[in-house]
Amino acid sequence: MDYEEVIGTIGGCGLYQKLMLAFLFSSTIMDGLQVGSMVFIVPDLDYRCAIPGYDNDTYKIQSEIHEELINEYIPKSEDEGEVVYDKCLIYSNTTENGNRTTQKCSSWVYDKTNTHTSITTQLNLVCDKAILASHTITFFFMGYLFAMVGCGILSDRNQHFLIEQEKSRNLENVYHSSASKTDPNFDAKLGDCEFGILWPYS
Repeated sequence: MDYEEVIGTIGGCGLYQKLMLAFLFSSTIMDGLQVGSMVFIVPDLDYRCAIPGYDNDTYKIQSEIHEELINEYIPKSEDEGEVVYDKCLIYSNTTENGNRTTQKCSSWVYDKTNTHTSITTQLNLVCDKAILASHTITFFFMGYLFAMVGCGILSDRNQHFLIEQEKSRNLENVYHSSASKTDPNFDAKLGDCEFGILWPYS
């Protein structure tokens, strides 16, 4: 008997099968959303050191005065003809002869063009702490791995429990009842088959 004939015999794609497909598809969608959420939770943002004493400092240049302050406090260089401000260093002093020393900064401003709040900005996972952002993603997927394995074991536990307790006949009755509800004529059709549907562990 072909696969299609067997499916037709037990009632085809009924309400139960449609509900199962709906649950499977919905869970898959949620998995995709969880994985994709890391792009927004730990985004790779542009940033630079914040100007000391300038409470309204932003990554985007606001005015000419703001640009002058940035040039005064933030070291800069050129990359392919584009001015790039240092992300982790700030001038510790300013002198007229141009001899200035740098030091690591403790506060930053971020480019929030495409995002507003993330653990990158809330916990300042940049410069010396940038490795923590990578660790966050690593731990997320480690938890994801253990959750998938654990959920698989838990979902299979009840079925194995019935088999170990020699209650496989009860489990077979559950399957038989589900098929009968899908197709009221299931018992008659099953009698016409050349083989019986038996639980392999009975």
